Amino acid sequence: MTKRRRMKKILSVCLFIVIAISLMAANVTPGLAQASVTPTPSATLSQTPAPDLAGGVIPFVALGTKDLVMRGPFDSAEVRYTPPASWQLSPGAALTLSIEASFSAKEPLDQRSSGAALEITLNDRLIATLFINQAGAQTIVVPISTEALVSHRSDGRHTLRFFLDAAYDCRFPQETTLILRSNSFLELPHTLVAPAADLVTLPRPFYQDSSFLPEAVYLVTADQPSAAELQAALTTSAAFGRMSQGGLVLPLLTVSALTEEQKSQAHLILVGTPALLAALPQVILPATGVQAGDGVIQMAVSPWNPARAILYIGGADEVGALKAAQALTFGIVQPGADASFAVISQVNPQAQATSVAPDRSFGDLGYPTRTVTGYGVSSLEYRFYLPPGQVPGIDPYLNLVYSHSALVDLGNSGLVVILNEQRIGSVQFTADTAKQVNVLKILLHPEALRPGDNKLVIQTDMRPTNFCSDFATNGLWFTANASSLVHLPLIPAEAGISTQLLNLSLYPFPFTSTPSLDGMGLIVSATDPASWSIASQLMADLGRRATGKILAPQVAYADAVSDEFRQKSLMIVGQPAQIPLVSEMADAMPAPFEAGTNQALERSMPVTYRLPENASLGYIEIFSSPWNAAETVITFLGSTPEGLGWVLTAMTDPVLHGKVTGNYAVINRQQVLATDTRIGVTSTNLSATAVPGQLPTVSLPAVSPTSAHPSWIFPAIVTLSVLTVLLLLLVLWSAARKK
Repeated sequence: MTKRRRMKKILSVCLFIVIAISLMAANVTPGLAQASVTPTPSATLSQTPAPDLAGGVIPFVALGTKDLVMRGPFDSAEVRYTPPASWQLSPGAALTLSIEASFSAKEPLDQRSSGAALEITLNDRLIATLFINQAGAQTIVVPISTEALVSHRSDGRHTLRFFLDAAYDCRFPQETTLILRSNSFLELPHTLVAPAADLVTLPRPFYQDSSFLPEAVYLVTADQPSAAELQAALTTSAAFGRMSQGGLVLPLLTVSALTEEQKSQAHLILVGTPALLAALPQVILPATGVQAGDGVIQMAVSPWNPARAILYIGGADEVGALKAAQALTFGIVQPGADASFAVISQVNPQAQATSVAPDRSFGDLGYPTRTVTGYGVSSLEYRFYLPPGQVPGIDPYLNLVYSHSALVDLGNSGLVVILNEQRIGSVQFTADTAKQVNVLKILLHPEALRPGDNKLVIQTDMRPTNFCSDFATNGLWFTANASSLVHLPLIPAEAGISTQLLNLSLYPFPFTSTPSLDGMGLIVSATDPASWSIASQLMADLGRRATGKILAPQVAYADAVSDEFRQKSLMIVGQPAQIPLVSEMADAMPAPFEAGTNQALERSMPVTYRLPENASLGYIEIFSSPWNAAETVITFLGSTPEGLGWVLTAMTDPVLHGKVTGNYAVINRQQVLATDTRIGVTSTNLSATAVPGQLPTVSLPAVSPTSAHPSWIFPAIVTLSVLTVLLLLLVLWSAARKK
C-alpha cells in the first residue's frame, strides 16, 4: 500500500512538471518585431461637459485654455473670449469652476492656518471672491452680474481674470496650489439678434476675431458667371482676406449649389449683376441712384435667418460689379446717409496712397500715458494704421518711453513687445531702469507690418522681490508714456524685381511683386466651379499679403486666354485636362501633362510608374513663362477634385506649406514630396511614392513574420519536457526494483 502511494506521488509530481512546462511553452508566442502594444486605459479623473457652444455652454477647453495652475502666495491667470456678434447676452450668466486645491506643509497645521482667496473679475468688474480652505477637488458656481457682461472693447472681446491670494503661505510653512481645470465652463444665456447693417463695421459680422463660435460665410456667384463676374468674386475674396488678416477664407458656391441649410445657417456674400439677385427672389435690396457702370455695396439682414447677414457686391452691369469688389479691397467703405448702402462711381488702382506722418506718438494715436499695476503678466495694446499702397521705408522703429517700480524682482521681471502676434523685442528690468525714465528703441520688422490695421502689444511680467511683502500686490507698476513714438516712414509700393532662382518656397512671389496684384493673371476652367472655390481661398491669402491700396487681379477662363493675358505672371488652378493651356506649356514645365490627361509625366525621374487613372494627387509647379521669360507661371493642379483640395491644404497649412519647396511638389493627403528637377535632388518618382496602396497588385513571395524571440526556444522547451518525463520514469522504475 505504501509503495502504491509513493508511486502516485511520483506520478503527480511528473504530471505537475509536464503541465507547468506546457504552460511555459504556450506563453512563448511568436511576436512581430514591430507589433504595437495596447496601453492600459487610465482612469478618468473628471468629465468635461459636452460643449454646447451654440446653446451658450462654453468649456474653457473650447476657448483654447488648458488647466490653469496658480501657486501661492500670489498668482493670476486670464481667459479671453469673444461671443458671436449675433448674441445679445441675457441675465442669468454663470461661471462653473472645477477647482483642485492642495495645501502642502512641513508640519500639520490647524484649519485656521490654511486656505486662500480667489478673486474673480470679468471685464474689470469684480464678480466673486471665493475662500478656498478645503483640499481636493470641488465645483463652485459663480453667478455673473449683467453689468459684468458688457465689454468695453471695440472688438467685443471679454477678459475673465483670476487672482490667487494665499497670504497664509507667508505666515506659515506651507505651499498653496490651485488648479482651475479646463472642464470649467461659462454659461451665457443669450438671444439672437439681427446684425447691424452698417458697412462701416466691415468685416463684421462676417468675420469676428477670436470668436469661439465662428459663423459660416459663403461667397455666391451666378451659375455661369462671365469672366468679369468671377473676377469680381475672387477680388471680393482677396478683400476679406485683407480685412480679416487671413482669418476669413471664403468657399465659393454657385447660386444653384447653395442649399437651404446653407441659406439659413450662414452669412452670404453675393457677387454679380442683378441677374444673380433674380435667382434669389427672397433677397430684397432696394437700390437707388445707381447708374450704368456704377458699383454697389449693400448689406441687409438675411431673409432666411434674422441672425445672419447678406452682403451684395454688384452693380447695374459687370463693370459696376468689378468696381464694387475693387473698392472693397481698400478696406474702408464709406456709405451715404444710409449706412447699409454705398455707390462706387470710380476706382483707380494706381492712385497714390494717402500720406501719413512718419512719426506718430502714442498721444497722436489717441492713447494717453497708461499704467499697469500688480503681480504677474499685464498687457497694453496700441493700434496704428498703415495705408494700403504704401510700404515701410528705411528702418521703421518704436521708441518706447517707459518707467517701472523699483520693487520688482529685477532678475525675473521685464517686458516683451509684440507686433501683429510676432515678438519683435524685449528688455529685462534692471536697477538702472528702475531709477529713471527709459527710452527703448526696437526696430519694426517690415515683414511683421501689414497693410491696414496693425496691433502693437507691450506685455509686462512683474514679480515681487518678496511675495509676502505688502508691496507684492500694490507696489508693482509699469508706465508707458504718451510720448512714445512709432517712426514709420512710408514709400509708395512698387513692383519688385527679383533675381532669385524661382522656388515654390518664395510664394506668394511673384504675384505680390506688383502691389495691386494687377500684374498677375488667374486662369480657371469655365466648367469647374470646384476650382473656383479653391482659387477663391488662394486669393484670400494673396489679399492678406498684397500691399496695394486697391487690389485688381485679372481673371480669364481657360478657353479664352488672350495673347495679352499670357504676358502676365500666371496662376493656373484646376484639373489639367480641363485647361488646354497646361499641355501647351509641356516643354516649360518640370513635370508636363499630355493633352486630356490629369497625371504628370515625370520624365526627369529615373523610374516611372503607371498609376490608376482615378488616383488622387495634387501638383504644384513653378517655371518661367513660355510666352514671356520675364514672368512666372505657378500651377495648382489636381488629378481629381480631391487632389486639388490637398493642394489648397498644402498652401494654407503653415506646417505643410513649409515643405513646399523646389520647382515641383506632389501632394497626397498630408504628405508633401518636393524636388527641384533643375538640380536633380531626388532619386525616386514622386507620384509613385505618394500613392501607397493604389498601385496594381503584385504577387510577392510569402515572408514569415520576424519573431521577437529566438527560434530555438520553443523546440528546446519541448525537448526538455520529454527528457524530464523520461528521467522521472527512470527514477520510478529504479525505486520499484529496489523494493
